[in-house]
Amino acid sequence: MTRRQSVRTGVLFIVATASVLAGNALSTHGRVVAELVAAVSSAGIAASLFTALGSLGPGAVAFRSIEGVLYAIGAFALLSPHAGALREHAILGGVFAFCAGATLYYVSFFRSRVVPRWLSLWGIVGTALMSIACVLSLESGAPITSHVLLALPIAVQEMVLAVWLIASPRARPA
Repeated sequence: MTRRQSVRTGVLFIVATASVLAGNALSTHGRVVAELVAAVSSAGIAASLFTALGSLGPGAVAFRSIEGVLYAIGAFALLSPHAGALREHAILGGVFAFCAGATLYYVSFFRSRVVPRWLSLWGIVGTALMSIACVLSLESGAPITSHVLLALPIAVQEMVLAVWLIASPRARPA
């Protein structure tokens, strides 16, 4: 992974997370924009990593792109007072796609040692816990946000990974 690729990916992780967090504090239209930024940056993460992921790259990009599309549908559903169920289903589908795509790049990281193995393993465990949250949400009908404790490990891991990608001297110069 080149230094430029590493920094770009780290920044995209931060932008995606910051957009979601900021969106929760904004008006409806501001939230739509913030969620669209998160959708694009989520898909951009896997695209940025594509060359570093080897054979798992296409799958990671496909799933993270599906995630972005479903998040965009969920964002636009905010504009309709009658699209609550559509929004919840789109967001849940997006989280499922996130779990699949992220698992692919964490497995690739673990194999290639692009990032420290403990950080890759943390990502694999975090996406597994997030997948459990998705299944629980699907079975209970509760929104995915009701399973924050299961989402917390991957949320923290992705910020640690972002900082590592930006600050790591191990990435080669572009």
